[in-house]
Amino acid sequence: MKPTNASKRSREYLLELEVEQLIAVAKANKNTLIATRNHLIILLGYRHGLRVSELISLKWNQVDIHCARIHIKRLKNSNSGVHPLAADECPILKKLKKHQPLKSNWIFATKSGIPITREME
Repeated sequence: MKPTNASKRSREYLLELEVEQLIAVAKANKNTLIATRNHLIILLGYRHGLRVSELISLKWNQVDIHCARIHIKRLKNSNSGVHPLAADECPILKKLKKHQPLKSNWIFATKSGIPITREME
């Protein structure tokens, strides 16, 4: 099947170098919490192939940092399952949890503890 954006670009995915560049920009944010959150969003989304809706619905009870595992609840009839976390993902998760202003159930939460939405900046 031909990509829908073939006239605009030659591929439908990011290269590892492009992801690294996105992460570098995310980490440059002066707000540590936002920089950490955005870094983790890019990293988990890329490495685990997550849709935006799957990312923003992640909860802390889906993560076992000690065993380096995350349970991914897939949408659109995809297969849910447990994924191993890479060695660099666990410290970022710990840092984000430590610095969240409220102890929210959601990994990616607003200052008031509710989950972020795809429309947020």
